[in-house]
Amino acid sequence: MAESSSSDETPTFFVAVHVGAGYQAPSNEKALRSAMKRACLAAAAVLTRDDPHTNAGRGSNLTEDGLVESDASIMDGESGAFGAVGAIPGVRNAIQLAASLLKDQLMESSVLGCIPPSFLVGEGARNWAKSKGIVAAKSKTEVDKWLRTRKTISHWQKYKAIIARMEEKATVLAAECSRIVQQDASPEPIAASG
Repeated sequence: MAESSSSDETPTFFVAVHVGAGYQAPSNEKALRSAMKRACLAAAAVLTRDDPHTNAGRGSNLTEDGLVESDASIMDGESGAFGAVGAIPGVRNAIQLAASLLKDQLMESSVLGCIPPSFLVGEGARNWAKSKGIVAAKSKTEVDKWLRTRKTISHWQKYKAIIARMEEKATVLAAECSRIVQQDASPEPIAASG
């Protein structure tokens, strides 16, 4: 963060990207700028997902079961190619999987006419990532433990308690409604005439 001499000024942030030492030919400028842009985006995506304050990756909202299932997507603006993953469990940086899918879309020639996947979800996405060596050997439980924070667990517990109370109230209300309906439906005794 750049230093500011006045409290009225907004702090300025920047990202420095090193693209190699030595002379870079001016004819490579467009390719180098493109590489730097991709590097900045990739670094920002990974860093924000490791920061529990961002609610992406570490510190994500939890599922009803108290787990983290991550989503990520990335697109190449020039070609329109993209890579995306959804509801993927036990992965620290889902953006790395999405970026790998994008890379396959851009780089791989189709084998036997097969088109590389562009969007994978759930356990299938995790299995694909493991086959590519992207997911570390850590278990889903270990990764999920890292992804969950005290704050997200606290929020999850709070909302689970609210849901439990609402379900309890709904059960009581349904029983009361059923009792009233049954009471109204029972025939009234007919008075005997004499």
